[in-house]
Amino acid sequence: MIASCATSPAPPAADTPQQAFPDIGGQRVMLLPVQQVVPAISPPASADTTRPPRALSAESLRALEAELSYWVVEHAHRVSWVLPDAVERASSGSAALRINVRDLRVSDFQRSRLQSIGDPLYGDLRRIAAVTDARLALLPIGAVWIPEGVGTGRVHVAAALIDTMGGRVLWYGVAAGSIGAPDDPSVAASAARALAVQVPR
Repeated sequence: MIASCATSPAPPAADTPQQAFPDIGGQRVMLLPVQQVVPAISPPASADTTRPPRALSAESLRALEAELSYWVVEHAHRVSWVLPDAVERASSGSAALRINVRDLRVSDFQRSRLQSIGDPLYGDLRRIAAVTDARLALLPIGAVWIPEGVGTGRVHVAAALIDTMGGRVLWYGVAAGSIGAPDDPSVAASAARALAVQVPR
């Protein structure tokens, strides 16, 4: 759920300055599937607080994932991307892994701004990285549609860039796209593009 805590920094928000994304040009990076959780983020000032945020449907999450797969490749040409379908095939094709890459343990991101990850997420990413030959992982923590006006709102997606050798979180941020209805494919597409363009060309 969208959360805040008086004793810890507020969760990240799409409408505030984001941490600079590291230059990952020339590296092999796996883009993991969008996780099926509502990320802990701060709503924008324009949010309509009289209406609750909406979790994205499975169909909308897949559409967001497809758009993100398109936009990271389109925008960040210098990166060698291992896209979600390839990550899923690699992990499911290894009997020793037994990791559901669509249901990773991302709950620690719901509680704080992490500088590093621990097990079980670290161990899972380390093993997936071994079979995909990609040291870095861009992990979409989850997405949520937040209402802002009469019948409209934006999709917000939270993501983390993780070094699987040691588990350091190199970047964590939130991106939001254009205004529209929660089931409008263009709304998810614009959120995916907003996240992808944060990766240096």
